[in-house]
Amino acid sequence: MKEKITRVTLEDIRSGKLKDESDWERVRAMTDEDIERAIAEDPDSDFDLANSTPVFVGKVSEWTPPPRKTAISIRLDEDVLDFFKAQKGPYQTHINAVLRSYMTANKAKRAKDGSTRRRAPKTAAE
Repeated sequence: MKEKITRVTLEDIRSGKLKDESDWERVRAMTDEDIERAIAEDPDSDFDLANSTPVFVGKVSEWTPPPRKTAISIRLDEDVLDFFKAQKGPYQTHINAVLRSYMTANKAKRAKDGSTRRRAPKTAAE
């Protein structure tokens, strides 16, 4: 199957001479479930909806910036790092998602148990 690739310049976009082929009425009528299903069924999408956090909730005017990232140095087992680097997409983002999932699950467990206590750090003798 031959691909149809159209080259567009910035001038073309700014001039308005491009025809909008989007079916905006159909898009406006879609529910969140319809959108999620369309993303999941799109073979070109590498977006992992299950491991994402919605940024826009409600109106666009209620936008909340994503959490601020902090650069750190972390020591990981070589096989763990190799595993994440072998995945599709940026490995640091995947590591962050796994840690966020762990954090969220533990916060929920603590809230359910009523526990606010953290484990004491191990001493050198332990």
